[in-house]
Amino acid sequence: MKRCVLTQCLPICRMNLTEYIRGYANYTFEICPSGHNNTSDNPHVYMALLMGTIPIVKTSPMNALYLSLPVVIVKDWDEITPKAMRKWKRKFGKRLPSPGDPILPELSLEHWREKFIAFKN
Repeated sequence: MKRCVLTQCLPICRMNLTEYIRGYANYTFEICPSGHNNTSDNPHVYMALLMGTIPIVKTSPMNALYLSLPVVIVKDWDEITPKAMRKWKRKFGKRLPSPGDPILPELSLEHWREKFIAFKN
């Protein structure tokens, strides 16, 4: 059974990259704090999605990037409770890839290429 939350700091401080990546198999969620002043994107969000883990982020100007993805957006970290995580797992769990599945279309280079072309035109 998967554990509830993977925080960035503990595995990175205690594990090498290979162990860290393997660790994703043990967790359902990853808390992904954003960068400076809550205004920058966090690459751990995309790593979590690619590894089949649901990222949890605080609301920020980056919200629009996550709307079509199985990403939990909270106003405050205190919203992360066992009850909320059960709800989020039901809501987003089926959208996550299993090992060997294709990646989510929104994470593909082709998806973003098409978006940029559409925006340019």
